Amino acid sequence: MASQSTGQRIFAVTSLILSALVLLIAVGVIIGAWVARRPAIDAVNGSVQSVEQFAHTGQAGISRLDGRLDDMRTVVDEVGTAADRAAQNVADQGLMTTLLPPETEQRLRTAAQQVTDTLAGIADIVRAVMDLAETINKLPFVSLPKVDPERVSNLENQIEAARTGAEQLQSNIPQFREGAASSISTLSTTAASVDERLVTAQNDLAQLDSRLEQVIADAHRLGQQVNTGITVSAVVVTLLFGWTAYAMVVLILQSWAKLRASQDQS
Repeated sequence: MASQSTGQRIFAVTSLILSALVLLIAVGVIIGAWVARRPAIDAVNGSVQSVEQFAHTGQAGISRLDGRLDDMRTVVDEVGTAADRAAQNVADQGLMTTLLPPETEQRLRTAAQQVTDTLAGIADIVRAVMDLAETINKLPFVSLPKVDPERVSNLENQIEAARTGAEQLQSNIPQFREGAASSISTLSTTAASVDERLVTAQNDLAQLDSRLEQVIADAHRLGQQVNTGITVSAVVVTLLFGWTAYAMVVLILQSWAKLRASQDQS
């Protein structure tokens, strides 16, 4: 009987110690789940908000660039219209000067430079959005829309070609003003080509803007889903380990009761 009582006490003490350890672990996991919840949400939301902010900045830049392209097209269209009118009366040199006054070259140069400067900033911002989205997409079950790098490169190529064409227009305008008949056809053809490039660039901009809008919408939705998902995970962990903690408390009480009983018997 003494050995049996000793064995019961050893079993009760062992059960008591192990149950207490499991209880501490369960409580620690529950506390850890809720303590880690906020930093996890903040980390993901910080990245998502960065994507949204960069994308909004990119959209603002796109709108600004679209206006610059409109300004450039206005000047190019003036040059093309002047060439078409001059083709109908090549001999009238005074008409040439009236159609394209000296400030036309400067307006064209300014418009082209503004387009180039604005594009550089937009390209950097869009690439930053691409890099951030790619980083976030490495998370499990996350898939933000991707911006095709070729789309940005094509836009840069179109605008670079338009800028080169604008420089050619600038060099041809003085010859046109002097009444050189050969310059009229060149001016008209170049203006049409530049305008076509600018239209293509604006179409590319519209598609890029639409893609950024989709990125913003999906990033915002992702932020909400992450917030909900992490909170739900914390609740599930709390329920599971809460049940474990409750079971350990019951087991501790039972072990303690057995230990007291064995002591009373001895």
